[in-house]
Amino acid sequence: VFRLIVAAEAVREPAGLSRRDTADYMEKLGVIADSDTFFDAMRVRNRLSHVYPDEPARQAGQLNAAWTAAEVVLAAAATTEAWAAARGLSPPASP
Repeated sequence: VFRLIVAAEAVREPAGLSRRDTADYMEKLGVIADSDTFFDAMRVRNRLSHVYPDEPARQAGQLNAAWTAAEVVLAAAATTEAWAAARGLSPPASP
């Protein structure tokens, strides 16, 4: 969704921006509240998705971090949807 916003704003080719640059730009536009917090939530998601620790305590810690990060991600989804709706942007039709 963020790349669609970058394309709609015609700032740069979305593929030319790193994920970090894209998050920073979304903060600048007011789409998300804080790019650092959002990026930290994405890191939690990546650890949860790609790291499979053998220790149950570590697994529980990652799940707790994901639970906390969910609030940040859900807030970003809501503000992104509101921002896009206010500008008449909608996602492309599914193939």
